[in-house]
Amino acid sequence: MSRTAKTKERVSLTLDSGLVARLRGEYPGVPLSRAVSHAVRAHLERSDVERRMRSLEIVCRATLALLADMAAKWDDREGERLRYRYAQKAVFVLRKLEERRARQGAGEGSALPEQTESE
Repeated sequence: MSRTAKTKERVSLTLDSGLVARLRGEYPGVPLSRAVSHAVRAHLERSDVERRMRSLEIVCRATLALLADMAAKWDDREGERLRYRYAQKAVFVLRKLEERRARQGAGEGSALPEQTESE
């Protein structure tokens, strides 16, 4: 399976159309990319760790939804490269959040996932 096919599979698996509808409902008349920016800003303003984690998860899923939405518009090689890079980052963060929740369930750690050089 090619790298592009794997990315498209990941994006389709994590695509949350309800989230896209929610973002569009919260920010009517605003482009989806701008709605994602507003969600990121809201995430940064939150102080509760659990709320920040949930916001970060929403932002990552919204990013993946946005990438899937833009797939038809970016039909060139550069667009494909960008979609793959951003999808990789969003999937990475979602995976780290899941790992953190699993550790928390086992009684470990309380901080947000650390940033790595790959981010």
